[in-house]
Amino acid sequence: MNQPSAPLSELPAIGFLADVSSEHRSFLACFGKFLRPEPGDILISEGDAQESLYVILSGTLHIVSSPDDRQMLLAAFQEQSVQVI
Repeated sequence: MNQPSAPLSELPAIGFLADVSSEHRSFLACFGKFLRPEPGDILISEGDAQESLYVILSGTLHIVSSPDDRQMLLAAFQEQSVQVI
């Protein structure tokens, strides 16, 4: 995965952030990192505890499980989609 880029000055008004004020989106941006994963990068491994929130700004995130060493697509999320897993 690429190294985190410079922080965003403000999170975009997409998905669950669409109704959040510009001031609050700027405040929230201070706490995050901008990641640009490469295809095939693993962001979260099944069963691992999580301490992060991912906002998809562009592209598609695939949720897969690998029973019996075969990848099975469980879901695909695109920018502006809001899902709680």
